[in-house]
Amino acid sequence: MNAIQSELRRLVPWLGLLLGACGAPGVYSPNPGPYDRIPDAWEEPLFVARRHLNEGEPDRAHEILVRLTQEDPRILPVRIFLQELELELLVERGRAGRLSFNEPERAREYLGNHYLTKAEGNPTPESFVLAARLETEYSKAIELLNQAEALDPRCVWVPYARAWWNFTDYHFTSAEDAVREAFRLDSGHLATMRLHALMLTAEGETRGALKVLEQWWKRMRNDPLVSPEMLGAALFDLASLHVLAGEPREALQLLENVDQRVLDQVARLEEVRAAAYEGLDDYVRSHEAIRRARELDPDDPLPLVQEAMLLARQREEEAELVAWQRLLDHLDATEGRGFGAMIRRIQALTRLQRAERARREAALAAAEAEPGPGEAAGTAGGEPV
Repeated sequence: MNAIQSELRRLVPWLGLLLGACGAPGVYSPNPGPYDRIPDAWEEPLFVARRHLNEGEPDRAHEILVRLTQEDPRILPVRIFLQELELELLVERGRAGRLSFNEPERAREYLGNHYLTKAEGNPTPESFVLAARLETEYSKAIELLNQAEALDPRCVWVPYARAWWNFTDYHFTSAEDAVREAFRLDSGHLATMRLHALMLTAEGETRGALKVLEQWWKRMRNDPLVSPEMLGAALFDLASLHVLAGEPREALQLLENVDQRVLDQVARLEEVRAAAYEGLDDYVRSHEAIRRARELDPDDPLPLVQEAMLLARQREEEAELVAWQRLLDHLDATEGRGFGAMIRRIQALTRLQRAERARREAALAAAEAEPGPGEAAGTAGGEPV
């Protein structure tokens, strides 16, 4: 693993390193269960809805999704598509169909109450799953999922949602158990596959994560239920995994297809590109990618770390030490706090202190090797030898 590859691990939540291996099926079934089985007649209207969204016509997309979900409310991927659109419309416009709320910062709370009221008035597994999606508290979300499970123990979205909540709330063993249960109910559940790939990445199981995410990508890359943002994030994740797997050429090919407009942090794209070029020993292009990353996000310390580690690999020690000092100055200037900043500070200080210690030891060794006053003349104690 090259220098920047190792630093890419920091793009993954550090908490994931505490996880154990998650069980998964050897073969992912292409046949969805009852909550994910979308009628063939829905394919065209779903593509039309996605096109309306991409063209800036969310109200028209909303009308289509409302009609479909009223036709069959059990199909959760389409219900989730509608729910996400409702939240977006409430935040941006204050209105989504018959829903109206003019406090954008509380739109999620409002929509969550709306879905909870619907679930309590008409209890179904899917209604409680949807209400749990909008919860902000772990315990309340789990309680709603328990109610969904009581209505249908075979609803795969219940263990999937439990896995997501437990993973994000640091209950790792429970997250693993929930993933296993979801795959037992539906060995090809797409949402669980995406989460499973994230969990495998976090625990360092690069090859396993790559296998799962590639299969997810093949099935979802042309699916209208998947947003451009989610597709862009998945393609970026695939490229990152290829770098970590020692396959930089494959990573660079994927990065060329990532639409920068759909990424939240474009600088991350350049950071992964830098790691890929380093894997090819193309230091010039690696440094160029690092420079672009710094320009795109001056507050992110990762490009500074990448630069220092790349210079170390090139054995340019003086420039490397300057880069580590630049990182410390950056953390001081931006008041970098938290776990990540602490790790980077320790990383820089350790390298600088090691270099200073090596210099002192070298100076001491040189001083001890210098000849004494009489040694230079080939004498010992002033007498000829």
